[in-house]
Amino acid sequence: MPIRPALTPIRAEVKQFHKLQGVRLDVGLALYQGDEKLGETAGNLLFTQFGFSGPAPMDLSHLVSTHLVDGYEGPPLRLTINLVPYHLEELRRLIARKRAEPVPMRVVLGAVLPVKVPPVFLRLAGLPPAVLLNRVSGQDLEKLLALLTGVSVTVKGTRGFKFSQLSTGGVPVTEVAPRSMASHRVKGLYLAGEVLDVVGPCGGYNLQFAFSSGAIAGMAAGLGG
Repeated sequence: MPIRPALTPIRAEVKQFHKLQGVRLDVGLALYQGDEKLGETAGNLLFTQFGFSGPAPMDLSHLVSTHLVDGYEGPPLRLTINLVPYHLEELRRLIARKRAEPVPMRVVLGAVLPVKVPPVFLRLAGLPPAVLLNRVSGQDLEKLLALLTGVSVTVKGTRGFKFSQLSTGGVPVTEVAPRSMASHRVKGLYLAGEVLDVVGPCGGYNLQFAFSSGAIAGMAAGLGG
């Protein structure tokens, strides 16, 4: 199978987020091709000048690599970002409790988000940066919450092999015996690690697979299968 970069930052249309460069937070991410969901994950994300870095977007980058190949003419790939995957209900309770008070909306949002995020999303929702919670209509409030839980950006690609931690592609795992890592196609050949088409999430899983499959392959080869 073709070799392409995996666990690499994602490039995207992020002009609307230029003030968030360097901001890091935990999010929920989903990658779509048209209406089809290609994958989803949750974890840390870093806003950058080119798009997104951090474990969450990098965990989905192999799906970008395998779809946005040269000559691709299908539906645009897009990421939907949930900035409050763990704190939405907490935020709704806080809003309900303070709904009638002249509290700055950015302060309310700042209870669950980094300080640079609320002004950007207030602007995206068409609200003044200093708007007070009791001056926000119910319709505008739901629009703002919809953006916070599902803002969508167009994906342009990845940062490639130069910034990747491993690759996708290689020999399908169906072509090796799992108990010995022996090839079903070539007698006496044992395969391990990134030679195989295996991509795990960030967090040491790929290293563990490389170590474990290497140990199995080595012992099997030493014993003659």
